[in-house]
Order: sequence, then C-alpha cells, then structure tokens
Amino acid sequence: MARLTYEQKRARIRQLEDEIKEKEKELRMLIEPPEKEVTSPPNFAVTEKVLEVMRENPSRIEKSSIIPQIKEKYNVDISDQQLTSAISSLKYKKKLEIIGRAVYKLTE
Repeated sequence: MARLTYEQKRARIRQLEDEIKEKEKELRMLIEPPEKEVTSPPNFAVTEKVLEVMRENPSRIEKSSIIPQIKEKYNVDISDQQLTSAISSLKYKKKLEIIGRAVYKLTE
C-alpha cells in the first residue's frame, strides 16, 4: 500500500467511520423488532372503550389489564400510548382517579 498523506488518512478514516455507522444502523434494524403498527377500526373511540371496560370494574382496575380486556371484548389491539392518552383524557375530565400506581377507579 502506498504511503498516504495525513489528509488522505483523515479522509479514509472519515469514510470508514461512515461505513461503520451505516453497518451499525443496518444491524440495529435486523436485531430490533419492528414497531408494531396499531390501527383501530373506523369510529373506534379508544377513550370510550377504555371507559366501558372500566365500568365493568368500577371499584378498581389496573392499567395492565385494560388492553387485554379491550382485545378480548372488541378484538382490537390498542397501543400503550393510546391507552395512556385515553387515561389522561379521562383523568382530565375527572371521570377516573388514581388509587395506586397504575391503578384507577371510576368517579362517576
């Protein structure tokens, strides 16, 4: 290999670093599971469905049990983000209160 100048070495190092970044990105895509895309049927109001499930358990319900109950009752997958948003909305409307860590009860 011919002797490289300092600038040529720096340019080659940058090129190799870029290649490494691309390979790392490709590896992450292969290793990490793809994000599950959750779509609800038309006119499916997540907040209303969460409220309906909570009405079946008015004294207390754990957050972790809401998604499986919605899946069972409506055959629809909702994301944790959708559930969190619905719970925040219901808390804001004062339709539920927090009684423990990720445990709620209806106020209506």
